[in-house]
Amino acid sequence: MTETPDEIIHRYLSATPGLIADRHRSEDVAALGLRRMTLLLVALDQPQLAYPTIHIAGSKGKGTVAYVLEALVRAGGRRTGMFTSPHLTKWNERIQIDGVPIADRPFGAALATVDRAMQTIQHQHPDNGQFNAFELLTATAFLLFRDAQVELGVIETGLGGRFDSTNHLQPKVTIITRIEAEHTDVLGDSLSEIAWNKSGIMRSGVPCVVVAQTDEVLTQLAADAEAFEAPLLVEGRDWSISDPGLRFRSPALPGSGNASNIAAALVALRHTYPHLIESDSLVAETVAGLQIPGRFEVIASSESTLVLDVAHTPESIDQVLRNVEDRWPGIPIDLVFSVLADKQIDAILAKLPGRIVRLVLPAQRNPRAVPASDLAVLARQHGLDPLVAESTAEALAHVRPEAITLVSGSFGLVATARELLRPSN
Repeated sequence: MTETPDEIIHRYLSATPGLIADRHRSEDVAALGLRRMTLLLVALDQPQLAYPTIHIAGSKGKGTVAYVLEALVRAGGRRTGMFTSPHLTKWNERIQIDGVPIADRPFGAALATVDRAMQTIQHQHPDNGQFNAFELLTATAFLLFRDAQVELGVIETGLGGRFDSTNHLQPKVTIITRIEAEHTDVLGDSLSEIAWNKSGIMRSGVPCVVVAQTDEVLTQLAADAEAFEAPLLVEGRDWSISDPGLRFRSPALPGSGNASNIAAALVALRHTYPHLIESDSLVAETVAGLQIPGRFEVIASSESTLVLDVAHTPESIDQVLRNVEDRWPGIPIDLVFSVLADKQIDAILAKLPGRIVRLVLPAQRNPRAVPASDLAVLARQHGLDPLVAESTAEALAHVRPEAITLVSGSFGLVATARELLRPSN
């Protein structure tokens, strides 16, 4: 019997990602991953080199930049491929052609092709370790984009950059979004180490567009750019969101962070495909109409207003709260919240006192999520009085018409809430 896409992917989910990328630890495991991917892409006849690409790394905003780029290039009449992660509901969402997630049948066929190649390589080169699910999906995206004859591939890294499965491109431009402390067990304990990892997507002679960063991050990126001989285009030095032609905004992507992300996408296109954004009206309409699922996604009715946002770092939680406060000044904010155990939980909770009225903590099925009861203990240490719910559905039953309800903290929580609130999507 032919396997479904989910069945193929799940066979690889238990494999070790192999992303020990901190330069002060052994890079052997990470190097094995790059070697596996090289063998795989050669076996598939290098599909990632069949079309121009833009490569995006960073801690926050990668998805926003990818969606803005894809929408603008498509609005300019070009066929697009976009690879992002993670997904909200279905694996297919990670691979989009012309703005539409790949359908099950071609998705399954491409997965099967890549799966066969991976099994052959694992048999012939067992010392390189096991392939994992992200490597499977990366190669599948590259293959589907070649088969669809896309004119531009917009590729988002999964984790880091230097040792990421996507880092086999010859991009026209690279983009590095805001870098924050994340995945410190894999990417390094300091911002400079994390930046060193992200900067691995740079290429000699290829412009790298960089949004505003801390001094520590920018110092590291500048040193790496010099080593790569990659020209840097840094926000605040080489471009600004106040520059003429970069002031486009989207109601669905508020805040200064998103303004920088939108502008970074425009800068990248102006240094690679300027003719695609010659029409200010086309750019304005495209950006204004952009809605990214799970990114400040407003679901309003006569009875309630909810905002779904996958913010999961202290900085991003702070930003989304400010965005809610700016859009609905004076209206109380309730928060439905869950978080994975590898996040900066105390730092996130410290952003909440005095800003939210009610905190609801639903139980999650994800074993990586902090149990709601444990999260409640931590919340009380920050002076909060949380309500524990047995499920996301129960948490949403506590929505109050007089408050704005923010659902945030993890992709899984936002995905579940979105399915409950928009079951047809």
